[in-house]
Amino acid sequence: MTEDPRYLFDSPIPESPSGLELVPFESAADVISTYKPEILSIKMAAEGLVVDTDEAFKVAGTMEQGCKRLIKAIDAKRDTYTKDAEEYVKNLKTFSKSFTEDLKKTVDILRGKMEQRLAFVRIENLKAEAAAKKVQEELQAKINAEALKLNVEAPTVPDIKMPDRQGPIRTDAGVTISEVRTWKYELLDIAQVEDKWLIPRTLDRPAVQKAIDGGLREIKGLRIYEHIGVRTR
Repeated sequence: MTEDPRYLFDSPIPESPSGLELVPFESAADVISTYKPEILSIKMAAEGLVVDTDEAFKVAGTMEQGCKRLIKAIDAKRDTYTKDAEEYVKNLKTFSKSFTEDLKKTVDILRGKMEQRLAFVRIENLKAEAAAKKVQEELQAKINAEALKLNVEAPTVPDIKMPDRQGPIRTDAGVTISEVRTWKYELLDIAQVEDKWLIPRTLDRPAVQKAIDGGLREIKGLRIYEHIGVRTR
């Protein structure tokens, strides 16, 4: 494992390759613009055409095919200029995806381990709080007994509360790790779920989540639980 993870953030970003040569936009636009007179001509003819006879109907159909022919020609001409760039973009995206997918899987691994740590710390805090509560009760009982002997009012031992959640942590690399708690649910048995939570034969998930976000903590057929997650910035 690398001792100083800051190298992940300080590494220079390599420059993009410049081997791809493209026709200047102005040159490509000039070529495609040669179709403009024909487009304007057929547009004006279409706007003035009255389709009230069989012959005019045929003219309209012929003009429509002429429009489609022009569209196909313009798209083909455009593709002669963009094909190499589109292929380049497609290939680079496909190639880089294998790297980013590995990183996303790594993020999931790290997040899972951090969430396990948060869950462990929470359990330990609850154990410590329960132990402290027991000590507090025993101490309070002794104080009450002594106060009774002395016929005085017994002071109250203050409650001992452990931290309920992990506060934001800032690393040496400048990353802030925060605990994020959200309420989620798991479908256990749809046969037990009430009709109001169902869209015919399926769970109305948006309605369920909205109710849970609003504070509902019990729905028959579901297990509603608090998820402890992490967020890094």
